[in-house]
Amino acid sequence: MSEIVLDATAAAAVAGSPTPTRVTDPAGRTVGYVMAPEAYEARRRAVLEWAKRETTNEELIRRAAEGGTKTPEDVLKLLEGA
Repeated sequence: MSEIVLDATAAAAVAGSPTPTRVTDPAGRTVGYVMAPEAYEARRRAVLEWAKRETTNEELIRRAAEGGTKTPEDVLKLLEGA
């Protein structure tokens, strides 16, 4: 993982935000988003709980029994509707 060191003002803005913070270059173009560790962990837990509600163990077992794998290219085609 790469690392970017924020100045005190930027670090305080990130640490104090419960939601992702958009990071831009001097021209205003978005270069990424950062989250405070507590906000990231809360969002991660929420996504895991959602996934548990949406997918049953029976569904996971059925899909595992189907076998086969998909390459990243296959997944992209599925997502693009190709």
